[in-house]
Formats: sequence, structure tokens, C-alpha cells
Amino acid sequence: MLKLSDCEAFTIKFSTKVSVLETEIRVSESYDIRSKEFSPQVVDVKKAVWDTGATCSCISQKIVQSLNLSKIDHVTNYTANGTRDAGVYLVNIYLPNGVVFSPIRVIDAEILGAEVLIGMDVISNGDLAITNKNGTTWMTFQVPPYHRIDFVDQINSERKKLKAAR
Repeated sequence: MLKLSDCEAFTIKFSTKVSVLETEIRVSESYDIRSKEFSPQVVDVKKAVWDTGATCSCISQKIVQSLNLSKIDHVTNYTANGTRDAGVYLVNIYLPNGVVFSPIRVIDAEILGAEVLIGMDVISNGDLAITNKNGTTWMTFQVPPYHRIDFVDQINSERKKLKAAR
């Protein structure tokens, strides 16, 4: 049975309302994180964009070259800009909460304004919530999935409490 103590989470508090969710992450070539004998090169990424419309995560050619990654496959990538052939690579992705996703199959792509795109292959392994209150955006993510967020239930519960207090 999953316990709350098994979960890791982070929250990013943006100072304004944003239309693009960005976090800092780290990326390395794929390796067994339990191995004490291997110390991979790790790239710090200042802008990783979270995209619930992307089925898989993507990395820029700059990261491919920085880590000297070897292509393991190729796929046809379907984007809003059309289709293109893309290389497939195995990497480890380190999120702000210290959780490592390993190995993650990523494809190389041109990512406007970022070096990494976090897709549903990562997002669907946790719980993601976005709130916009008082002109600011908050993004929170936890791994593994633990809470069930239901705004309808929350609103109805608060309305019942207000009604009972009258």
C-alpha cells in the first residue's frame, strides 16, 4: 500500500500568471542510478517546458551533443509544424524534487525557447496541478500519484459547510 512518505513533490510559484510552465531540471545519459561505480555527466537545464499535449519528452540537439548521446532508434515525429524524422535516445531526467526518471526514451526536437520538453510519459507518472489565483500561477507535481484532486467535490463540500454554519 502506497504511503504519503513514499511521495516526493515540488511546487513552483510564478510571480505572474503564465501561459508556459517552465522548471529547471537536470539530464544525463541513462544509467542505473543505484550504481555507485558510474558517475555520468549531468547537464543543468534552465528551461524545461511541461506540455500535457506531448506524448513523449524531447531534448534539444544541444543536449544530445553535450552528453554525446548515441541514437538507439528513429521515429516520425508529428508536431503542429508538420512531421519530421527524429532520433530516439535514453536519458535520466532529474526533476526539482529529486525524483529521477530512468531510463526515459526521448526524441530530439526543436523546442521553442527551451532545451527540454517534459511530456505525458513523465507527467502521467505523477499528479500535476496548476492554479491561477491573484494574478499568479502555481504548479505542483508529486510522484508517485497519491491524491485525487476534485474541484467539484471541494466546492460542494465548502458550500455544505457554509450552509450548515448559517
